[in-house]
Formats: sequence, structure tokens, C-alpha cells
Amino acid sequence: MSKFVKAISLAILLLVGSACLLTGDHQPLSYIELPLLLGMVGLDDRLAYGKREAAGLLGIGETKLMALIANGIVRAVKSGKIVLIPRDELKKYLASLPPAIMKDRTNSPEEKRRREAARAESK
Repeated sequence: MSKFVKAISLAILLLVGSACLLTGDHQPLSYIELPLLLGMVGLDDRLAYGKREAAGLLGIGETKLMALIANGIVRAVKSGKIVLIPRDELKKYLASLPPAIMKDRTNSPEEKRRREAARAESK
């Protein structure tokens, strides 16, 4: 992104104010989220994330994230009133999760016969 576009984006942020800019779910953008949206800084460039961002990156809700922090599973730090979750903590948490084992939902006759044969062998 050119310096000119970055400067214009920053000017929009300062003039309009982040509270006036809305996302699709009508949540106001924070002063951190707008530069991300405009591509001024990438998520991988950040060392830590706010609660909403961290929960979004993990694909969980803020309440679940706060429970993980309260139980000591995910470490968070505070800068004044702001709770920040270090990027490495998110990576550690994801690495600690067990692999997802999905049930075979194929219902073709061949698959049914194979499953029944496997069950019969295991008994």
C-alpha cells in the first residue's frame, strides 16, 4: 500500500472517528481494527491482540476466551485497562488442543457394509 493511501486512510480515521465506522454486524471499529481493515498493518505484524480480536482469531467468543484466561489456560497481560493476549499464547493454546476426530457420515451401501464388517470383526 502506498504512503499516500496510508495517509488518506489515517486521515479518514482521524476525521470521521472510529465510532462512526461500523462493521457488518454494526459493532463500532476500534482504533486498532480500522488500520487492520485498511491493510495498514497485518495481523501477523502484531505482538498482541485485544480480547475481541483474539477471540475472533481463535473462532471462539469473548466469554470463552475470558474463561480460558481466568483458568490460566491462556495468559493475558494488562496495559492500563486494556487486556492483551500475546500472539504466542494463541499459538500455544491452539497447539495444545486435541485433533478433531470426525464421524464418518457417508451413507452409501458400500460404506454401510464396510462399517458393519468392521463392527463384526471387533466383537
